[in-house]
Amino acid sequence: MRQAQGKGIGHWAIAIGLAMTLTGCSTFLKKAEQVPWFATTMQAVPTQSDLLDLKFTSATTGWVVGSRATILKTEDGGKTWHPAFKTALQAPNPETSKLEDLKARFLSVDFTADGQEGWVVGKPRIVLHTTDGGKSLFAVPLNKRIDGAPLLITALAPGVAELAMDTGTVFKTSDGGKTWRVLTPESAGGLRNITRRADGSYWAVSARGSTYLNWEPGTIKWINHERVSPKRIENLVFLDQTQAALLNNGGELQLSADSGKTWSRPKTPDLAAATGLFDAGFDPTGRLWVAGGNATLLVSPDQGKNWERAFLETKSNLYRIEFPQKNLGFLLGKGVILRYQVS
Repeated sequence: MRQAQGKGIGHWAIAIGLAMTLTGCSTFLKKAEQVPWFATTMQAVPTQSDLLDLKFTSATTGWVVGSRATILKTEDGGKTWHPAFKTALQAPNPETSKLEDLKARFLSVDFTADGQEGWVVGKPRIVLHTTDGGKSLFAVPLNKRIDGAPLLITALAPGVAELAMDTGTVFKTSDGGKTWRVLTPESAGGLRNITRRADGSYWAVSARGSTYLNWEPGTIKWINHERVSPKRIENLVFLDQTQAALLNNGGELQLSADSGKTWSRPKTPDLAAATGLFDAGFDPTGRLWVAGGNATLLVSPDQGKNWERAFLETKSNLYRIEFPQKNLGFLLGKGVILRYQVS
């Protein structure tokens, strides 16, 4: 018995020594050979702004929104970005009836297919609307009986949009924001983030990251799903019509091949990256990219079976991956926009 214990201790010592050796390495993954992400030029942009969402309305014109009331525009396909408005955005103060500088964290931007009607929403309780392609923006007041703050806006047609709040309540307007009607009879409680699918369903992560939820049009309640990992969920991302990813704290992820009905076992692709993962997306060649805190950027050439780590010329948190057009992609981070370029 003592000899068996001695063997066990020896094996543990070897394992601990190996773990300490590996921990000293910069990464457990091999370095990605081709990293087609390059910094763009941003003119007069606050470097501390968190850039959080992106929408292109044509091959050349695109919009990015973020914290500190940041709204950026490109007219050359994302090579350069500049503030969309020459003067600071202002909003009416309901207490003084005067205009004041807008202090907001913009979370979502969307436009109709023709690029003329657009929406920007964020916290605290701000909804902005344009009908002239973004030349001007005006604030849309929300009824005081509407609880929470906007998380997501989806432009469906001229005058028609759906607004999802951080309470899980979804509203729809058919008159350009003059009136809103409730789509979800019950709220879902506090939410961290929310996604709308093409079928009109919504998927969300709870504010504490302990569960994820979904709601189908025509149903009364949100369906709550408990996480199977002890790690809290950062985001739920639909990669295409059938594939999805759960991104968790500690660099952990789970993949689904059936639109979130079932999930793979939790996996940590890079044991050296202890930061949270925030977003994921397929590039035009089918590679899966996953981004997170402290410039974490992982790539899989085979839909999540094997992974490589990409090293970038930035230390920024990376919040969003978006491929709005063929061979055109963007990474949004803290004061940084990286553009996907392939020769």
